[in-house]
Order: sequence, then structure tokens, then C-alpha cells
Amino acid sequence: MSVFRRFLTTAILLAGVITSGCHYKLQPSTHGSISGKGDIYVKINGLHNDQGQVVVSLYASDKGFPTEVALSLLTINTGIHAGEANVLFHDIPYGYYAVCILHDENQDGEMEATLLGTPLEGFSFSGRPNYFLGRPQFEDSKFIMMAPKRELELRVRYETGRKGRQKATRAKQLDSGKQ
Repeated sequence: MSVFRRFLTTAILLAGVITSGCHYKLQPSTHGSISGKGDIYVKINGLHNDQGQVVVSLYASDKGFPTEVALSLLTINTGIHAGEANVLFHDIPYGYYAVCILHDENQDGEMEATLLGTPLEGFSFSGRPNYFLGRPQFEDSKFIMMAPKRELELRVRYETGRKGRQKATRAKQLDSGKQ
């Protein structure tokens, strides 16, 4: 299929989804217009130290998202260098996916949390999910994979210790004469 024809088919499908307001669920195509596989490259930054590992899970549905890693399509554990990590998911069929990231500083494979459920380790999600009052939803975190290569850049967040780090930074600035 020519590049122009593939582009035109994709544009028509996306225009239909946008104008109809419905969600298009990708199915294997008998015509070959939307089937395919590609690589998802995830660049992770904002890690506040190089301790432990980064656990990156790729989910193909809301089953288990984001807490049950065993129900993810694929999970890769990787090391950290200079506050960054990179992961490549290879040969992923076209469709909808969501990524969940855990900075597993103690390498126990689980998110450490306070008694109130506030995360003690760093985390991130694809998309722009709302997780102010609980776990994010797959629908808010998903993205579409419809190309030979898809790149995501995600920044890790730390919910606890933020005030402590801010206070320590201010103290260092005052000690060094900066304000």
C-alpha cells in the first residue's frame, strides 16, 4: 500500500472518530489498512536518584491497570543512570495502550505508600490522567500505537517528601548566600 493511501486511510478514520465523538476500537483488519506492529520507546526522566530500578509496565486494557503488574501485557525492569532510564517495547501490535512507571527504590516490586495511601516512591503514567483522589484510569492514560515507532517521554513524580526537599534546597541556598 502506498504511503499516501495509508495516510489517507488513517486521516479518514481519525476524522470519523473526532467528529462522531465515539471511541474507535482497533480490530485486526482483513484489508490490511490498520494492522501492523511497531516499537514503543519510553524515555523516563525526573528520577531523583539512581537507586533501585525502574519498573515500566505496558497495559493493553484496563484489567489490572495500574497496580497489577502481572496483568500487564509486558513489564520491563531497568536500571537508572544520571536520573534517567529508557525502555523499548518491541513488535507491539497496533492498538491502544497505557504505560505505568514505578521508581522501585528498594527493589521489592511494589509501590511503597503511607497509611493513607500516599505513594512513597516515584511514579508516572502515559497520557494526562487525573489521580488527585485515587488511581488513574486506563481511559485517561491510553495512547494509540499506529506507526512503526512511537516515542513517549515521561517525567517521574514524587508525592511525599516534596516539602522536605524544598526546605533542604532553601537551606542550601541560604547557606551559600543565594536567595
